[in-house]
Amino acid sequence: MFQHYPCDYAVIQNRWTGRETVIEVAPLEKVDPAASSSDVVDRTPSRKTIYINSLMHRIYLYVQKSQCVVQWDAAKELVPDRFISKKLLHNVEAENLHSSRATVAVRRRDQLLTSPTEAAPQKRALVPPHRTGGQQEQQREASARAPAPLGAHKMPRLLITSTVRAQDKKNGDLQGNLPAYEERIKTVLQDLLVSRYYDCIFRQKVRPGTNSVFAREMVANGTVDGTGVSWKDVVPSLDTVEAEVRQRLEAMMGRDIIIYDFHISPLFK
Repeated sequence: MFQHYPCDYAVIQNRWTGRETVIEVAPLEKVDPAASSSDVVDRTPSRKTIYINSLMHRIYLYVQKSQCVVQWDAAKELVPDRFISKKLLHNVEAENLHSSRATVAVRRRDQLLTSPTEAAPQKRALVPPHRTGGQQEQQREASARAPAPLGAHKMPRLLITSTVRAQDKKNGDLQGNLPAYEERIKTVLQDLLVSRYYDCIFRQKVRPGTNSVFAREMVANGTVDGTGVSWKDVVPSLDTVEAEVRQRLEAMMGRDIIIYDFHISPLFK
């Protein structure tokens, strides 16, 4: 079958009753090279024409099965300051930039070059303004070091592999719905794991009984962050996440994609 791309799977649906009929072109069997020519039977499939009444039926054509491989880096998304207000971070960055600028002074022509004995201005680390005292010094030292994802806990890179059959659609060289399906995988996975990460911060860092408005504000201003939250806290069972992601994808893509196999594997560095 051929419409825009080679198709080997068709679904014919009755518009009135909703009954569906599936027609699939079986792949050719492999011929043993050691067999003689007399034993080899012509396995070329006979041509078959599908007749439908367009007023009574609608047809969906699907391309051949494809293997999709997608990577999603949890270390870049599930960081301790993921939920801190962007406005707060912008204000702190502006304050640090202002304080790090050298003092403007008038110099003579023979003093235009800075003396080696003059101390260079030190940049302040990015620290939310509510942290003071010893805690502020500790946060400055931690910010000066290279940030490790979630403190000492490593977040993996996820490898998502799936075998799918995309509905045939005319959209240039993008081969139908496959690119849209791969982008949806990243979107669904990010929404699910970021939501789980936020819930873990609430369970571990916010005192029970705290008003939800105050708790959300504590997360937004950086009083409570994701330091110390591990991958096992976010994803106790990968099978559950795998099943939920697949269920969401099937609901979002509808008839555009038929998912046969779907697996998520963590890759730790």
